[in-house]
Amino acid sequence: MADNRFLYIFNIYGLIFFIYVSRFNTLKVKPQLMLITDIEDKINQIYPLSGAQEWDNVGVLVDTGSSSNKVLLTIDVTELVIDECNRLGIKHIISYHPVIFSGVKKLLKNDIVTKLIKFDINVFCPHTSWDEEMNRYLFCLLDNQNVEQVFDTLKNKIGLKHIRVANMSAGRKSLVVGVGSAFKYHEYKNSLIVTGEMSHHCLLHSIRHNNTVILLEHSNSERVVLPYFKDKLEKILPECDIFISKNDKDPIDIL
Repeated sequence: MADNRFLYIFNIYGLIFFIYVSRFNTLKVKPQLMLITDIEDKINQIYPLSGAQEWDNVGVLVDTGSSSNKVLLTIDVTELVIDECNRLGIKHIISYHPVIFSGVKKLLKNDIVTKLIKFDINVFCPHTSWDEEMNRYLFCLLDNQNVEQVFDTLKNKIGLKHIRVANMSAGRKSLVVGVGSAFKYHEYKNSLIVTGEMSHHCLLHSIRHNNTVILLEHSNSERVVLPYFKDKLEKILPECDIFISKNDKDPIDIL
């Protein structure tokens, strides 16, 4: 009987010890909260900011000193994106477009940067340091497809009902992609050009050279690549939960 009581007590203490050790190990492996500069350092190892254009403004543009393991991926920082961060408890934004671009001479209480500071939200902006990877992804996504297939793929990926196109009937010999708008269109002939936007005169020039031009709107041509970068960032930042903004959208609607 005494042996059974001893065995019972031993098992109870063993169970308590197991629970304690399990909780200790769980706490021990909990990821350390990251600063926005930590995130910048890790991304910079894979996508160096040195690859950005000279005129660009990239890197950590808002640093409030707050730490978090949640990151929101977006093309632009708007009031709706900030609201989304507050709702989800997110303190880090990776915004493709710089939240500060040209010189800032004053900050007002309703400005985007002021609101970011108010809510302790940090922003890292890679912009043109990601352009080469964006164009490569878009090219691989659309290569070896005819024009109709390209339309279907883009509509499904971006969630658009309508896409603008010029010179749809032109013959196609090669695919050319360029996110945003910075692009040397005059170099191409007999091509299918997929980009965000193009000026009226550039369009006329492209048509004269027998190009078909698909215009997705500026940020849509970049937004289509966000799921790809989410997968990449989850490998670069395994400590973080990465979210794609649901409030981020192109300002242009086509009715």
